[in-house]
Amino acid sequence: MVRPLVITNEMRGRGEHWQMDVRAKRQAWIDVRAWGATGDGVTFDTRAIQHALEMAADVPSPVYLPAGVYRLDEPLAGHSGLEIVGDPWRTTLVQAENDAAILDVRTGADVGPVTLRGLMLRATGEGCYGVRGEAADWYLTGLRASECSFYADLAHGVVGKLALCTFNRCFFGHHGVAGDSFQPVWAGNIDGARYAFSNVFRDCKFVRAKSCDGAVQLGTGHATEFENCIWEAITVPAIHARGMTSILLLNPTFEAINPSSGENCIMDIADDGLGGNRYVRVRWIGGRCSQAAGMTDAVAFCDAGSHVEIENAILNVQGYITERAGPQYDRNASVSLCQLIGYAGTAFRSEERGLAGVLNLRGVFPLRIPAVAAEPGFPQEHNLYMDDGTNRGDRVRGWRYYDGTAFRDLGHSGGRATHSYGGGTATWELTEKEADASLFWVTAAGGAAVASFPTVRPGKNFTVYNGSGHAITFRVGAAGGEVATNAKYSIWTMTSTNCAKIYEQP
Repeated sequence: MVRPLVITNEMRGRGEHWQMDVRAKRQAWIDVRAWGATGDGVTFDTRAIQHALEMAADVPSPVYLPAGVYRLDEPLAGHSGLEIVGDPWRTTLVQAENDAAILDVRTGADVGPVTLRGLMLRATGEGCYGVRGEAADWYLTGLRASECSFYADLAHGVVGKLALCTFNRCFFGHHGVAGDSFQPVWAGNIDGARYAFSNVFRDCKFVRAKSCDGAVQLGTGHATEFENCIWEAITVPAIHARGMTSILLLNPTFEAINPSSGENCIMDIADDGLGGNRYVRVRWIGGRCSQAAGMTDAVAFCDAGSHVEIENAILNVQGYITERAGPQYDRNASVSLCQLIGYAGTAFRSEERGLAGVLNLRGVFPLRIPAVAAEPGFPQEHNLYMDDGTNRGDRVRGWRYYDGTAFRDLGHSGGRATHSYGGGTATWELTEKEADASLFWVTAAGGAAVASFPTVRPGKNFTVYNGSGHAITFRVGAAGGEVATNAKYSIWTMTSTNCAKIYEQP
């Protein structure tokens, strides 16, 4: 096979000789125009291109499509070792037949490698595929697509049981006409007998995926990697994975993801249900996520065994990090060194996998919040950091969070209440105004005492610092309540009946 030309510094100094070398290389390519293809956007060029592909099967050489628009009225049949080269962003293949692929590599056996470079794949027919290679018992191995565009009226970009495939600088997009569907990539098993594995997407963009399970749908398999990829303006989850045991995201960007049906999330991940407990593990490093305003569920919807690990990312999250059936929030997430903006999720629970590295304006402090007796049925702000008061000017230490607009004390109303118990005072009856506070700073007491809220406020969060020298019980009315230990900070929430202590510093 003729290898791609490598330009060296020496060759750059011999411009004329280099141009002659390029021409010599292209003379070894199979030019579809020599077989009657026109690329005029009017004539059907299917048979001329197919003849060129068949010649390439007998005499292995790249098939070259010069700049132009090549109309097809049936699929092009591919084969192992096929290489199709176009002029990047200037060579277009258009499928006019309904439910047909532009390139069909379903040969009845394992096929590959197949190389596509510099092609724009489009369709005027309905239900069309860019590259079609799905089958029950064989792989599409070593598909290498670079500088290709899968766009405009395709129903599917690439479909197949993919293995060892790479996509570099590819665009998967749709014109966004209402009522159409578009799935950029489906990679995985058909029958559970063989798995997709070791596929890589670099510098790719997925736009306007709609009416499918996910922009990138991954079936049973192993090791899918996305590097510097962008998902934007799609109405389905960006990634739908069933039994894909490991997914690596390096510097991803998720922008305006707002699924219109099903799970309202960026990633929908779970075991494939075929046995073997092939749970999904996602490792996400760097990048950013900005959910659409209407997206309120989670970054990832998981089953009990799957897990999402995120570090060094900017997360503008309207709902939770992870969610699964029932009030199970953020139990399948590990988040560290991240900036959380607008997060309204629950505090992480330690009885499962939840662990956060809390971002502080003055540094990073690990935080693990222990289990509570029951999962609260309301959200709790968790974009927490410990502030020594310098950012507020009052020198009061306490937990704070960012609500998307400003940094606030932990709680819904802001503000703080300070109280000094006089000698022998046993109960501090909070007024309604004092109860609005989110930070309770107890400075002194004549002995063990009680801070009593006048009414229950389900969902209220607040921070307590007990510096009184004695145990202080926080409760609602005459209920039992819980004790704030002397000389410690603690985080509290209010259930439907009473105060509940979520966390107390060691």
